[in-house]
Amino acid sequence: PSQGELTVESPRGRVYTRLPLLALAGRDLLPAGLRVRSQAEPWGLLVSARAGGRLLSQARLRARPDFFTVSFQVVLGPLPALGAEFFSNGEEGLDWAYVRQGLSPDPRGALLSTSPSVRVGPGTTFSPPPLDLQLETAAGWLGLGLVQVPDANAMELGRSGAVSVDYPLATLAGFRDRGAGGRVAGTVADATLGFPSFLFSFAQGPWSGLLAYHAALQRLGYAPQAAPPGSWPAWWSWPIVDTWGQEVVDGIERRSPRYTAAWAERYAAGWQARYGQRHLTLVLDSQWQARVGEAEPSYRFGGVAGMRSLIGSLHARGLHVLLWWPLWVRGPSCQDARRRTGADCHFRPGSAEREPGGLIDPTAPGFARWLRHQITIALGSGPGDLDADGLKIDWGQLTPDPNLVHLQRPWLGVGAAALLRYLRLVYQDAKAVHPGALVESSAVAPQFGGTLDMLRLYDARGEARWQLRARIISTADPGTLIDGDDWPVRSGQAVAHAVTSTVYGVPASYFLTRWYDGVPITTREARTLGTIMHLASEKGEGYARAGADGEWVYLVRGRVRARTLGHDTAVAVYPASVCGPAPRIEVVSARDQRLAVPGAIRRSPVRFSAGRPETLPARRGGCVPLPRTPRLRSGRAWRVGLRDLD
Repeated sequence: PSQGELTVESPRGRVYTRLPLLALAGRDLLPAGLRVRSQAEPWGLLVSARAGGRLLSQARLRARPDFFTVSFQVVLGPLPALGAEFFSNGEEGLDWAYVRQGLSPDPRGALLSTSPSVRVGPGTTFSPPPLDLQLETAAGWLGLGLVQVPDANAMELGRSGAVSVDYPLATLAGFRDRGAGGRVAGTVADATLGFPSFLFSFAQGPWSGLLAYHAALQRLGYAPQAAPPGSWPAWWSWPIVDTWGQEVVDGIERRSPRYTAAWAERYAAGWQARYGQRHLTLVLDSQWQARVGEAEPSYRFGGVAGMRSLIGSLHARGLHVLLWWPLWVRGPSCQDARRRTGADCHFRPGSAEREPGGLIDPTAPGFARWLRHQITIALGSGPGDLDADGLKIDWGQLTPDPNLVHLQRPWLGVGAAALLRYLRLVYQDAKAVHPGALVESSAVAPQFGGTLDMLRLYDARGEARWQLRARIISTADPGTLIDGDDWPVRSGQAVAHAVTSTVYGVPASYFLTRWYDGVPITTREARTLGTIMHLASEKGEGYARAGADGEWVYLVRGRVRARTLGHDTAVAVYPASVCGPAPRIEVVSARDQRLAVPGAIRRSPVRFSAGRPETLPARRGGCVPLPRTPRLRSGRAWRVGLRDLD
């Protein structure tokens, strides 16, 4: 109690760690003569630190049955540029004697390290990743995450044990806290700052730890899901065919005069023919726009009339169309009535010493109106609109450092909180203009779940990286659709990636004639991969799990509906029920091989030919009659027993 130090231990008395319930903001040390008072409350603990009779730091710990949260209010010190450190007295933080290493659910570099961190910004993959660090201790895995999305870009656990978050303290002192960080008492010159709450969760491993983090956020109301299983239009599960890879292979990426509407239509028709699939979702990737960041099509696509004609032609052939949409990039039309660049929805010129040029300000007064106009052109069906079916959102990693820019209305969000506002506006506008639109991005933090329908794995240099990212998403955002991506897949990884992404998500294809490494795609290979990818739409609407044996499974209402086989060389899709007549398992292998198929009546290995669909009789489960449907009376609570049909 005299030092405000908390010991976190298991029911058996094994210590996870020890940490001070103290924080610093704008100072490197707490002053001498600090007096700490700890008192128990019905909801947990209240720890206050005073010096000279003045309150400097206050921590509120709220306990739940399987997790707890800690919220800080801290008096801003004389040196705001020093930033903020939590669970620290200036010298010591979390006790590393109990922590072995940490997992960063951000696939930028090493997964495990002694300095785990998460951030959004240049060079990152997920924008943002889950805002949660998983710490391995002798007692088990301890999760340390954020509840609300912060007015910051990065969180790190340093060697001192302090948790640092890059809040722009001087900026936060200028407005009232709305949950993401800000002033809760005092004046700008003498501010007490409030910050998003920290969440501590417990698990036996890092992946179950991310599941525990999501479950805790869900109970607290901070893990929305815009498109849960059971609400997906059928076409959302069709293969996603993106133009970018073939653009690069053909040397016509971005603003090449050869990247035209006619090229895009030939690409779509060629993919259907070579891969043997009629249904697909085509992504018109960079750069179909006349200007990046705006919805007016380039002259290469015939302007608005030409692009509308192209999309109409693709619709007539049964395809759906997504438009690549970059974030943060300003367009020339984003200005005020007097044509002053930057006055309406850009960062103010000269507002920071190292301000990046040409980035948009999502807090500016004119931004929401300008964005709605752009989304209406892209997704609307009226005269002058393009009538596309959704947006593939990119460049979230350009989220500017909140310590280097000054937004016009920072109380609406800076850093990751500004990105949340940006994506929320895009999603709301997209659904208002086109209620059936598909919106995807790489915002993997569960708090962003209300801003997207599908999560993109993003560019990876190898199948192992894609699977790691898929595992992060499937645990941090269970039940969210995953765009398998395909950029930049090489010839030796094409089969494994098509197989795994068909099971854990929606498979994607970026290439028609050659892989990224220049190896030609044979007709037989394309047809085999197309047959495999077709199975994605047959497995129902559920959630993916990575197995301990390295294989993937897909479950719907707790029953396995799809799985990888043969070390990621084949896919099996199981019937929705094993109680009906003659339930059968559909299997497609990418190779000529013999495989044992779990759940099949035949337990010995079966011979499969590459690309040829085979069906096998499935073993029946323990089918029992369902109980009579009870009559439920409005307004009363009922407990209904469930029987495991497996």
